[in-house]
Amino acid sequence: MAVVFKPFETDYGYKSPGFTVDVDGNVTVRTITNTYTPPVIPPSPDFNINETAGAFTILNKGTAVVGNNPTISVERGTTYTFVLDTSSLAFNIFKPDVATPSVPGNLYNEGLSHANTVTGLDLASGILNFSQTWQQQQSGYNRTAQVVVPDTTDTDLAQKKIPVVISLHDKGFDQANGIANVNFISDKILIAPQGYGNEWNVGYNTSKADDIALIDSIISSFSLYDNVDTRDITIIGYGNGAQLALQYSNYTQNASIKNIITFNGLLNVDQYLSTDHSFYNYSLEAQNQDESTIINWTPITPLGNKKVLMFNGKDDLQYLFNGGTIAGQEFYSAEDTVYGMARADSSIEIKLVSGTTEADGSESYSYDNDAVRMYAFTGIANNFTTYQNSIRTRINSQIATSTYLDIPVATTLTEAEAQGKQSGTLTYAVPVDAPDSLFYGDTDGNPYGTLTVNQPSIIGAGVFSSILDTGDLLAEGVDAQIRLQPTGTGTVTINPATLGTINNMNINAQNLSTSGQVTLTPNADVTLSPQAGGTLTVRPTDIGVVDNVTIGSVIPRNGTFSTLNSSQGTLNNTTIGLTSAASAAFTGATVTSDPTNANDVTKKQYVDNTATVLAIALGV
Repeated sequence: MAVVFKPFETDYGYKSPGFTVDVDGNVTVRTITNTYTPPVIPPSPDFNINETAGAFTILNKGTAVVGNNPTISVERGTTYTFVLDTSSLAFNIFKPDVATPSVPGNLYNEGLSHANTVTGLDLASGILNFSQTWQQQQSGYNRTAQVVVPDTTDTDLAQKKIPVVISLHDKGFDQANGIANVNFISDKILIAPQGYGNEWNVGYNTSKADDIALIDSIISSFSLYDNVDTRDITIIGYGNGAQLALQYSNYTQNASIKNIITFNGLLNVDQYLSTDHSFYNYSLEAQNQDESTIINWTPITPLGNKKVLMFNGKDDLQYLFNGGTIAGQEFYSAEDTVYGMARADSSIEIKLVSGTTEADGSESYSYDNDAVRMYAFTGIANNFTTYQNSIRTRINSQIATSTYLDIPVATTLTEAEAQGKQSGTLTYAVPVDAPDSLFYGDTDGNPYGTLTVNQPSIIGAGVFSSILDTGDLLAEGVDAQIRLQPTGTGTVTINPATLGTINNMNINAQNLSTSGQVTLTPNADVTLSPQAGGTLTVRPTDIGVVDNVTIGSVIPRNGTFSTLNSSQGTLNNTTIGLTSAASAAFTGATVTSDPTNANDVTKKQYVDNTATVLAIALGV
């Protein structure tokens, strides 16, 4: 007897009005419908244009291009996208200056278009879901992040893009605690991911989840929503979450990360070597048989120009202010950590040996004009409640946003109107005749960087609207067919600077014109036969030669000659000297008519008859 089950709907979008299972375990489903609609993820841009300390910083396919206002390269005939996220600088493309080609000149507008990125979606309070697989969850695991979006109704934030704070909870806590830790921040979107097993993988914990990739996925999802300011992201970590925040800070090349804030955060020896102030890509994917981490010692250069704010309790029993070994991992002291973070962002050489006492009793260590700071508190471990007010004031001051961007309205602008934008997506279809060097820069051309335009390197088949080749062009191939066939008003120009060769060509043009020498020497007939009223003109400026030619063979016509010499041949039906007689010499000639005028050519019979008549008449 079959058992009938009630309608069901899975978490992954599969829905059925009901199904049956027979005694053999066979399942019969009347209908099944997939109701899941995956989010639309836009393609990754070629370049992300960001701003740091009044200079352009650029990501190329997610990888930072080293330096401020760096040189970037494009290819002719290729289209590129630039996602703009700048705070004060506007993005423009310039020609080289005519007088000084090494600096920007006039705007270069060809091939440009700009669109505001509008998805029609707003990030709302709730839960974000991300699927991951790793050693401990090889069949897949759903990672979550709790989201709190402020109510902007009737506030200055209405219709504005809102910056983001990502809060990383301590070991043994969860994402709800991560939100509670930062709920005093009222003008930002708060996002708290959940650590696997309530902890974060920084190399020495039980979790081996890729938490760096999780944070990257969260940040990548921001592009789906119109109300998220992707230019301004703060990461706050507590305890174990602080170690992850420091790790991500030195790993990421995303210039949108503006602030790193930690509570009892310490660097470890796998991330940073204080002997030479070098940082390393702390890869955690590969594992030994004993579950220990295999460290990938790949040197990295941390992203600069971000602000770091640290709070450390001097009496913390887990993350010791003076450093030490935790779960087999060696950590630096708080003083060495803040100094290391300062060295990551600048060339600071002198380490502070003591701090400055603040009004709340904390001891402050400041580097790089307060860009990197630590506040040390005596008499506390990880409970900062006593100093809550001063800490919150410092955090709010650190992450304050000077200007908020408007939520965009869908627009598409081209050419000159696409220039000078700070947000949205700029598309550049590089023309085939673009200059070898262009510049990008602010509206007044300062600051600026170089945009190098290269020739494309093409292997394989392709379809192109236009091709410009300034070097050798080879089109070879067995049994290949090569066509030059423009339509409409298109033209084909073959104009070598020196002598070239065209072999084995069937030329069948409507008009053939040349201003140079033409030689036709085939072992075959050559026919010049214009049609429908066309004329054949052979008119050299100097004396030429026509050999072995029959004139008037089929269609006799008149001819005019100043001199006509012939050693042999035939002239049929030809009037010679029609208008103005000229001298001529003949080795032989036949005249059929008797002369009637004094200038007529005579013939032998006429002469003989006349001589006979005269002889008789004269009695000779």
